[in-house]
Amino acid sequence: MKEMPRAYAPELRRRVLDLIEGGRSVAEVAAMVEPTKQTIYNWWNRHLVDTGRRAGTPTIENSELLAARRRIAELVKELAATRRANELLKEVVPPKASSMLSQRWPARATPSNGPAGSPGSLTPATTRGVRAPSERAIRHALVARSDHRGARRIPRHLRRPTRPR
Repeated sequence: MKEMPRAYAPELRRRVLDLIEGGRSVAEVAAMVEPTKQTIYNWWNRHLVDTGRRAGTPTIENSELLAARRRIAELVKELAATRRANELLKEVVPPKASSMLSQRWPARATPSNGPAGSPGSLTPATTRGVRAPSERAIRHALVARSDHRGARRIPRHLRRPTRPR
């Protein structure tokens, strides 16, 4: 039995396909050259697909699909590694602490465990204005408190209560 080569030279393949295109049978060509009949049939079928004479995916598109699949697999591995690194960092590095001023305010209103419409539950109408003021609003309010001219610009819910004279 003949030892199978890894790959035949492209010139040999082109010459074999030219002989078949010229009218020779696959058996005649196989007797003249080294590749087996089955290899020559495979080359001929691939040639028919590549030239559009038979339905199928051309070699160029197959190589592009293969390259795309390899790239997708590589990106999936990178994503998994990034997610794992993110999980490990979450365990080691604590989240940043908020400023002292914003810790005094609730982040946002949350509904109670009671049924909707009960006195403890929050509806869209009752949640307006419950949200904590931004850092900027607090900073501006603190600066404006020292200057009486800025008092009109302070939001009402941040103003210092006035004392009766």
